[in-house]
Amino acid sequence: MKLTSDQSDALIQIVRKVAVKEIRPLVRNIVLSEVDSKSAPDDLVTVADRAAELAIAAGVRDLLPDAAIVGEEAVAADKSVLDRVGSGQVVVIDPIDGTWNFAHGIATYGVILAVIEDGETVFGLLYDPGYDDWIVATKGQGAWFCDAKGKRRRLSLG
Repeated sequence: MKLTSDQSDALIQIVRKVAVKEIRPLVRNIVLSEVDSKSAPDDLVTVADRAAELAIAAGVRDLLPDAAIVGEEAVAADKSVLDRVGSGQVVVIDPIDGTWNFAHGIATYGVILAVIEDGETVFGLLYDPGYDDWIVATKGQGAWFCDAKGKRRRLSLG
């Protein structure tokens, strides 16, 4: 299945809604007992990471029922989840990129989501929950900075 522009827009809205419900309420409100480490002491996971990944995955399943889902926290719990990447459509989720910052009350973190089709990345989203803006890139359409008010600015290397 090929990702449509309506589906791309819907993925952005899923991430925005989940951030409002699962991430933003916990900014500077994380209890240290709700922070665990994964592979190393500075490789953190919080209740917000887990809840956001589950909620984003649920939204993706509703929108793209045939897509495989690979979430950072799911992979941390079970490395075989990575086997889902290959043929077909795969949605990759990092519910909070910069969890260490998030857990320590530093506002430099975000949500990353990508769509891979038959091994090729066709859509990428970097979402900033604090400012409610994002960078989106779609294969063949370039990269754009977008904000909640609908302003869009094309990004370029030059």
